Amino acid sequence: MIKYITLSVLLVMLAVIVMYVLFRGYFGKRSFAQIIYYMIKHSALIVVFSLLYLLVIYAKKAGERGGLYFPSIDNGFFISIVLTATIAAGVELLRHAIMNYLEDRIKLTEDYQSLLKKYSAPLTKEEGNWYVSSSTGEQLPEIFCQELFQREFRIHDEPMSMYALPEILKDYRHLLFQAHDTSNVYNQLNIRVKDWHLNANGSYSIETERTTYYDSLVTNRAVDFELENGLTVRELLFYGPFVKKLSESELSNHLGFNGVLVSEDGYVPFVFRNAHISTGKRCWGASVQASLKAKYALKDGKNLTFEGMKEAMLKEIEDELKIDPNRGLVTEDNYFGIIASYRDLVEGGKPQLIMYVKSSWSRSFISENFRKTIKNKRKKNFFQMLTMQFFNPVTKESEEMEDGYRLLWIPLDSGRGRPSLRTLKIYADHMFYAGEKYKILPSTAVTISYFLDFLKLHPEIAKRLNNETLI
Repeated sequence: MIKYITLSVLLVMLAVIVMYVLFRGYFGKRSFAQIIYYMIKHSALIVVFSLLYLLVIYAKKAGERGGLYFPSIDNGFFISIVLTATIAAGVELLRHAIMNYLEDRIKLTEDYQSLLKKYSAPLTKEEGNWYVSSSTGEQLPEIFCQELFQREFRIHDEPMSMYALPEILKDYRHLLFQAHDTSNVYNQLNIRVKDWHLNANGSYSIETERTTYYDSLVTNRAVDFELENGLTVRELLFYGPFVKKLSESELSNHLGFNGVLVSEDGYVPFVFRNAHISTGKRCWGASVQASLKAKYALKDGKNLTFEGMKEAMLKEIEDELKIDPNRGLVTEDNYFGIIASYRDLVEGGKPQLIMYVKSSWSRSFISENFRKTIKNKRKKNFFQMLTMQFFNPVTKESEEMEDGYRLLWIPLDSGRGRPSLRTLKIYADHMFYAGEKYKILPSTAVTISYFLDFLKLHPEIAKRLNNETLI
């Protein structure tokens, strides 16, 4: 039996290769990942597996009889039908798994060098600078806009103004949403950045309105998903060589932020992102990577303020790392700060903030509390599922409160028996730590790299975060 299973697997691999060779002219310049993705999406593997299974059965019977074999309608025929259906179900699971593995690279490019070449026009001083990793010298597909530490924020919010999807994309909305087929996504009200700039007096102005997460999913989060004949949202609305200003951008551009948390005993957690979030699947992320949600940021239910932004950031840390802001975070000056703004070119120039915060909880306490909270949540969700979700149903939102379930702790300095955060070698898509390679996103790369640069510029902050020990 093993040899027939092995034969089936080899035949499937051969069939995929043959199909690629035969139809590569039709697929044109599409990548191999894109070709396999579309073949799987249209259930080609179900047909291939079913036919190959019947072929193996036929070959086995023919071999036993020493010649041609013509099956009759008997119990064996019906068993074949049942087994074929079973195979089809298994193939569907395999289809979902492979599509999930390919999904992120289908909707957001991973060819960062080509992305940088696409936007080759020089940036103006007001737009910012391309960020270069200080540890490796690699240019990242991120535009560093402004250093923000201790700057006054002036937020010009239009709560009644709502982003409208461009007409050219409305016919593709359903197709673009399918780009997230294997992700656990849910809609919510977000803050859209219309523009931001540094004022003459040193304050920082942010002009905002509202958008929805679903609008971001079909614009920023699927900017490289192919619509037809090689057409993408990027080619339609963010084509280069100039980078469109935020004030000119037609994308949803919801405000996001990446944060670095430092534990009471001087460790920084990285989170291994799970396979069902909308972007960065199976990558290591910063301590917190999230959107600025209106439900947390609008303190009076209407207007965005700096205090509301800060509250939203702290609530996301609670959601993702299970740290109670009132008991486990130190939010006084110099222990909490929004330190920079940048634009993520991978997601069509989406606006992002970088922040840091100190925790009054130790690494071990945070880890244990995180583990227990996740465990209890899984038990609760499982019980609700068993009770048919009649009461307090499990929602996608409750399932996705946290980006991942594994933490990697790296000490801020080198006095704790392990290499420090400063020993990281940070590239656009990975980092090296203690001889190990960790996959990351460019957004994570700019966050950690700039945080380290920030500590060099502000040694007094480094001392406070590291309990008065200079790095």
